[in-house]
Amino acid sequence: LNHPDNKQSLDMIRNEVAKIESPTYEHLKSNMQYGDACIKEALRLATFVGGVSFFIEKGKSFELRKKVIKGPITIMLTNSHWYHDKEAFPQPESYLPERWIVGNKLHSEFGEQVYRPFGYGRHICLGSHLAKLVMKANLYCFAQNQNRCIMYDFE
Repeated sequence: LNHPDNKQSLDMIRNEVAKIESPTYEHLKSNMQYGDACIKEALRLATFVGGVSFFIEKGKSFELRKKVIKGPITIMLTNSHWYHDKEAFPQPESYLPERWIVGNKLHSEFGEQVYRPFGYGRHICLGSHLAKLVMKANLYCFAQNQNRCIMYDFE
C-alpha cells in the first residue's frame, strides 16, 4: 500500500481514516469500505492459505464433476490459483483494491466466489474475524499519520 505506485490508494485510505471519529470496533467494522478492499487485495496478492484438504473416510465417497472418489483418501481443493488468473481478476499482478468494491467496473462476482484467504466451510480459520480486525486496526494506525511511510530499497 505504501509503495510509490500505490500513492492514490494510500491517499484514499488516509481520507477514509480521517473521517473515523475513533478506532472503536464499530467504527473499524463499518466505516472502512476502502480499507476492507485494500486488505482483501493484499491477501489476494500475498496468499498464505492456498486451499483446503478433505479426508474421505473408508466406505464413504465424494463426487466431483461426475467422478466418484472413494475413501480412504485425502484430497486438496485449491483456490489460490484463481488469484493470478486474468479471467477471474483482470490485471492480476497489479494492486487494485477497487476490484473489491461492488459497482466498480473491476468488481467480479466470480472473484468474490473464489476468494477464500482463510479457507471455507467447516475448514475456515477460527481466527479469521480477529485477524481481519487486527489488520484494519493496523491499517488505521498506519494511515492516520500522514508522515508515516515505509522506505523501499529498489536496488
